[in-house]
Amino acid sequence: MAEANYKQAGDQVDYTPVAAILGGTVVQLADGRAGVVKVDLEAGQKGAAAVHGIYKVTKTAGIVLLDGGKLFWDHSANAATFKQVSDRDFYLGTVQGDAASADTTVFVALNERQRCVFDAAYDPCTTVIVGAATITRRGGTHKFNLVSTNEAEKVDLIAKTHHWITYDLPPELLGKVWNGKYRGQRQKWFLFRFTGQDSDIDIATAHPEFSRWKWVTADEMVDAIVPFKREVYEQVVDAFRAYLS
Repeated sequence: MAEANYKQAGDQVDYTPVAAILGGTVVQLADGRAGVVKVDLEAGQKGAAAVHGIYKVTKTAGIVLLDGGKLFWDHSANAATFKQVSDRDFYLGTVQGDAASADTTVFVALNERQRCVFDAAYDPCTTVIVGAATITRRGGTHKFNLVSTNEAEKVDLIAKTHHWITYDLPPELLGKVWNGKYRGQRQKWFLFRFTGQDSDIDIATAHPEFSRWKWVTADEMVDAIVPFKREVYEQVVDAFRAYLS
């Protein structure tokens, strides 16, 4: 006897409501996943709920949702939003395409999860990997895969610069920093949205780089940076300007 026998495609599962329900209703299934009821069902009538695919759903008013961001279903408002507010809210999927504040709907990839991959050979950067990370080596490259943990869920990857940004050290620093081996840097930058609390930020690391921190606007950041890095920061802010408010 076979150990496994095919039953049905994995893009939908059996669903039997306890009360009459309309097709297109967003529900949370017994396993915690989001589902979209396929057709109208009577109480106790066996039907199906979709668990994969791209769906247009009602969006919470007055918020901006960015392509690739996490999306949750607000159970009380019956609308999609960017975070879980109550214990009855549940994860819906990832945003497909930006949604403006005035938009009333948004597209979602149902039950998809963010997966952020950094290739240290092609996207070198100095960063702190939050949450659990798996490091693999393939063909001479190193890949860092971030997975969802309590810490990782405090940042959402929004965008990255598509081109390299470079700067040279000023003459007075040449030969004095980086053991004299380098005259500048070539960088790619990543934009994250911080979803935690100020108390989650800890700069007292084993090898601290900063003595204090504060929130500033993007333009204030450019004005405050050392002069030889100012052009870099101007390019970064210009690259991410569409995402900043």
